Amino acid sequence: MHLLRIPLYLLLLLSAWCAETQAQEKGLLIVHTNDIHSQIDPLSDDTTDTTGGFLRREAVIDSLRRSGKAILLVDAGDAVQGTPYFTMYHGRADMVLINRLGYDVITPGNHEFDNGTEALAALYRKARPEIVNCNYDVSGTPLDGLFKAGIIKEIGGVKTGILGVGVDLQSMVDAEKIAGIVCRDGIAAALHTADSLRKCGAELIIVLSHMGIEQDTLLARRSKDIDLIVGGHSHTLLTRSLNIAGKDNPVCIVQTGEKGLHLGVVSYDRGRLDGYTIPLTARYDSLASPETKALIDTFRQPLEKTTGTVVGRALHRMKIERPQSALSDFTADVLAAQACKENRRCDFALINMGAIRRDIAQGPITRGDIMACYPFENRICYLTLRGREVRQLFDIIAARGGEGVSREVRLIVSPDKKAKHLTIGGKRVRPWRRYCMATTDFVANGGDGMTPLTRCLQRTDTPFLLRDIIAAAIKDSTEKSGGISVATGERIICE
Repeated sequence: MHLLRIPLYLLLLLSAWCAETQAQEKGLLIVHTNDIHSQIDPLSDDTTDTTGGFLRREAVIDSLRRSGKAILLVDAGDAVQGTPYFTMYHGRADMVLINRLGYDVITPGNHEFDNGTEALAALYRKARPEIVNCNYDVSGTPLDGLFKAGIIKEIGGVKTGILGVGVDLQSMVDAEKIAGIVCRDGIAAALHTADSLRKCGAELIIVLSHMGIEQDTLLARRSKDIDLIVGGHSHTLLTRSLNIAGKDNPVCIVQTGEKGLHLGVVSYDRGRLDGYTIPLTARYDSLASPETKALIDTFRQPLEKTTGTVVGRALHRMKIERPQSALSDFTADVLAAQACKENRRCDFALINMGAIRRDIAQGPITRGDIMACYPFENRICYLTLRGREVRQLFDIIAARGGEGVSREVRLIVSPDKKAKHLTIGGKRVRPWRRYCMATTDFVANGGDGMTPLTRCLQRTDTPFLLRDIIAAAIKDSTEKSGGISVATGERIICE
């Protein structure tokens, strides 16, 4: 009997060819989410329809796993903050569900830091997925050792390099919450890490980016190694992948909007990437897992006892939008009224649009609605500052396209987003006059770029939470007038 002898190198070559052929036949799917913001339940729109929700997301992902293709499940940050689930459970409910769904890799967004580094470290120690970020130096903080700049995983026969990068936290998060963290240039750090992963043998390089679509586009154009950017932060819904010309190859950019209303899928086949999104509608409800529903109920039922109480009523839908809106005007007016209740002088009030996360629908307003609308632990703060800082402040507000201001303000914004005309209380702002204002501690700390407020002459912090004084104002208005109704005046006018 004669045995066929095959040289070792041919066996290795044949083995590699078989593995590659198997990977090509099976295919690789990158399944991705971003900016879910603790939206565990489906979200209602103006009709009776709902979209999103963890149960639907799980049902679709399980269906994709049954397809036989290799699956990489990733999240690009801001998985938390934005609903009463986070207010009550501080991210614990979100992490339990992230682990249950079997995410492979996640990256932090800016809102992961809202409760500080110690709380985030405690949360991440319970995380099963790998956590990647290459531009936050967390040495010496409670997060030390929990982040990796990048990793390489072999998935479906493809050596896949995955790195994370985030937005500069300095203007996004209170300084005390990120003490000790050094934020490095995101694009430079991502390019360097991608180069390192390529040199370590990665065939496919994926960036989980929480920098926003504009920065992602710049990163793609400067890249020679990156193949795919899974984006977040800007809440951009890309129903199909966006292809940008990099230095050596096209870069695919994807993003799923916000609140988990869509699930993103990118197919990788023979070096080609193609991305699309799946709307998570009621069509997937029949596939929901009873076990997962029971798990969610353990968080939902105690929450409903707190959030179901009706506080008041909205006589019409109150939206949050730039340059001004009923909800931002109402919020700023409540801040100014609170100052008057405390017998404080208040020339104007300011609320950043980012502090208000959801519209208020017409009809009953529950405590849960208020918690979802005002999810942050923002406390009322009173400042005294000179007119020159007030002018600088409104230059920033004009450049940002508007913020919430009280009825004493009239600002005209030029087409190039400059503060063309500004009056407070019907009078022009004088550089050396002292002005008193009401805002939140986040804004007073220079948050959202409001740095002139850090040069105030006097500051008084209070223990009052913004959402608590809003709830009191809604209750009072409902008792007196049947509900809240605010007509947007000409506070901020964009030419």
